[in-house]
Amino acid sequence: TSDSYVVQARGWLPDEIGGVVWFGPHGAHGTCYVPFPIGMAALPYAYTVGDPRRLSRHSAYWAHRYVENLANLRWRDMIGDVQSEAERAQRTSLRLLAELEHVITAPATLPGGAAAAREQLTRACTDNAEDVVRRWWALADHLMEKYADGNVLGASVGYPAWWLEQVGYKNGPQPIPGYHAVSYPPAPAVPVR
Repeated sequence: TSDSYVVQARGWLPDEIGGVVWFGPHGAHGTCYVPFPIGMAALPYAYTVGDPRRLSRHSAYWAHRYVENLANLRWRDMIGDVQSEAERAQRTSLRLLAELEHVITAPATLPGGAAAAREQLTRACTDNAEDVVRRWWALADHLMEKYADGNVLGASVGYPAWWLEQVGYKNGPQPIPGYHAVSYPPAPAVPVR
């Protein structure tokens, strides 16, 4: 999945802030939804690029794809970290939208009126979206540090009991089926001169 989104239509608010696309730049199960109200004058650059054939650290798509692919290596453990970060960022986005609703519903109170309100909406939502991209790249580093080499924060967690039982760990290594060791005669001694 290259992206997923939720469209929010809030008819009781002005169109500029009432219509919101919550965009997730990768699959729903490992992304962070970021709000883009329809009143924004432009989208952040990181959300306009994303070639799936070429990694780019300037791309929201690649930040999320990178984290999800890293989490796939140890899903059971890492998905909690990914979801916690997504929830934190989405709570921040909800608070931001609540603040911006007041700006958009009363543009006359701003010097510059509606144009200033639109600029404030665009800047605030762009800053929020760019912060999510920065945090997502930092999350990739955090996951690597926390779960490197099969450990958790540098401490060994061992193998699950079911796996040890299944591979016969207590009995030591088993012969490889179909493999027959080949014996070679000893090499002749080479005289030293």
